[in-house]
Amino acid sequence: MTFYPFYLLTDWHQGFEDTLLYTAGLLDSASATALDCGEQLASPERAKILAVWHLLEIAKTTVDCSIECLKHN
Repeated sequence: MTFYPFYLLTDWHQGFEDTLLYTAGLLDSASATALDCGEQLASPERAKILAVWHLLEIAKTTVDCSIECLKHN
């Protein structure tokens, strides 16, 4: 997927959906990285990284729900 700045897009709705898809991909990568790092650490550092992973998963779910809402409207 190619990411284009909003000012280069003629179809705002499609641009917004593409941006959400791009963001979902970034959050997915960040989440996987945090989870991998958490598995390498001992407590309490592990707990801190897993807390970050949890926040990333919440953000990813929010973006995924936004994408679904756009598809159904």
